[in-house]
Amino acid sequence: GQVSTSKCTYKIAGAKKQDQGGLIIGPQNEIIVALKHVAAVPGGVYAVNPVTGDLAWKYEIGADVGGAPAVDNNGYVHIMSDNGYYHVVKPNYTTGGVEVLYKEDMTTILKQNPAYASTPRVGSWSSVMIGKDGKIYAYIPVYAANNSDRYGVVMCLSYAPCTAPGKTPWPM
Repeated sequence: GQVSTSKCTYKIAGAKKQDQGGLIIGPQNEIIVALKHVAAVPGGVYAVNPVTGDLAWKYEIGADVGGAPAVDNNGYVHIMSDNGYYHVVKPNYTTGGVEVLYKEDMTTILKQNPAYASTPRVGSWSSVMIGKDGKIYAYIPVYAANNSDRYGVVMCLSYAPCTAPGKTPWPM
């Protein structure tokens, strides 16, 4: 057979780099892509309607998003930004934006564990995974005070409304 393009093409002007992440299918079967920060695009996630090729919604963070987001059973989108923030957003298909439900520095979250109380800072270019029980998993690089030494931590998070992965063909 042959491969051909369909009308579900949306040009994200200025977007040059999608790195390490991947595409997922959102709550209304939109295709969600994570993008790096470049001059014309402030980094974040964009969602494209695969039927019309129109932008369904976007969440511009102002930082790189290197890993793929994930969708939970409520249709909320979970994102790790490379600057170490964990975001949970609810897409708004009427306005094309999102409602930010939760945003927190992963350094603050990690320091809740006494073993990491002295952690200077973390980053995150990890994809988000949601387990069958609603637990959220991500890999977090931890930087030492001098920024030269680092190690990784696999974190398991709980976000109360999340009880399972989303019911889309490809939620993460």
